[in-house]
Amino acid sequence: MNQMYTDLKTFRESKGRLRAERDNYLAKLDDHWDILRNDRARSAMLKNTAVHALRKLGPYRAVDDLLHGKFSMATFSGLGVALGSMQRSPIKRLLFTGGSALLGKLFGGNEEGKGFMENIMERVGEMVRKFRTHQHEEEEAIVEPAEMTDHR
Repeated sequence: MNQMYTDLKTFRESKGRLRAERDNYLAKLDDHWDILRNDRARSAMLKNTAVHALRKLGPYRAVDDLLHGKFSMATFSGLGVALGSMQRSPIKRLLFTGGSALLGKLFGGNEEGKGFMENIMERVGEMVRKFRTHQHEEEEAIVEPAEMTDHR
């Protein structure tokens, strides 16, 4: 800005270029204000901000994980305590709390991230794969009767 100009022509060119740049920024600023004046755009921005803020909270993440099929023992335990506290009978409270602890142990993850049922299903899958490969190897080992008698 503190540039010295040698003649009036370069000064006017620089002034025109800077005015065009200013007008460009003003047009962009007007576009932004038009977006902010739109009710739908403001609503969408508010919703987006609220969703991002909620995702940072622990309870929301637990519910989101539960809805996406990711189970943890803490989630089952929390649900069991919440459902148990709504029951009037102490026996029902105990059943809900104990049942949720059992479900958490069965379906929830351990240190490796795998639950009891997931470990069982993995073992069953391994046994089925081994059985199929063994069966396939036995089928390949069976010799055709024509090949056995063909020794000329």
